[in-house]
Amino acid sequence: MVKAHSSASFLAVKAKNHSRIHIDIDGRAAAINIPLQGNFKKYPLEYVSGAILGSSAAIETCKDLKVLCSVNTTQPFLLRTDSYHGLWNFGDEDMIWLSFSFTHPNNFERIKTLLKTGILLKK
Repeated sequence: MVKAHSSASFLAVKAKNHSRIHIDIDGRAAAINIPLQGNFKKYPLEYVSGAILGSSAAIETCKDLKVLCSVNTTQPFLLRTDSYHGLWNFGDEDMIWLSFSFTHPNNFERIKTLLKTGILLKK
């Protein structure tokens, strides 16, 4: 059973903008994001390496970063939020998600297992 170590919120990236490359430092270990508005097929969520954790726990540019994984999807997806990630929206429309956040002990691997086995969401 998943204990109440979760919350829900709306997330947005404005048109022709981007989120900072960051690791979530508020205790959030994973999230299930549901795309609501925007051109999700064209503009990716990216996991990157080569980022240096600074005092703000985020960086503003992509210089010298290596993209490890790029995701373009219109479907709900499980996101590892304790690894560097960011989103680029080069489109003319804001991108909006409904995001369900999970904190430890409900990390990415645990939520993935609960989803695969049908315990978290009944099939």
